[in-house]
Amino acid sequence: MWRGAAGDVAAIAARVRGAAEALAREGVSVRHLQTAFLPDDEVCLHLFEGPSAADVAETLRRAALAADRIVEARADAAEDGRHRRRRASGAQDHHDSGGDRA
Repeated sequence: MWRGAAGDVAAIAARVRGAAEALAREGVSVRHLQTAFLPDDEVCLHLFEGPSAADVAETLRRAALAADRIVEARADAAEDGRHRRRRASGAQDHHDSGGDRA
């Protein structure tokens, strides 16, 4: 199991957010929505909103993370009583006791 997960996950999420914000300043509309760590699986999931998997991959590269895979996810979100369609990309990376895995 990955040790020190809570603090490390917060630091990883901050790196990913910073990379997404830097890309946004450059005109690429990638937004980091959430990071979740699954300790039993030693997997960290990152949820993004963005135009393409390539843009999400660039965000992760700038955050010094390698994704095992990037997949498109779609969800209906209720907002002010209305439903709208949201496109998001999710990225998954595995962790071990040494930290981020390349």
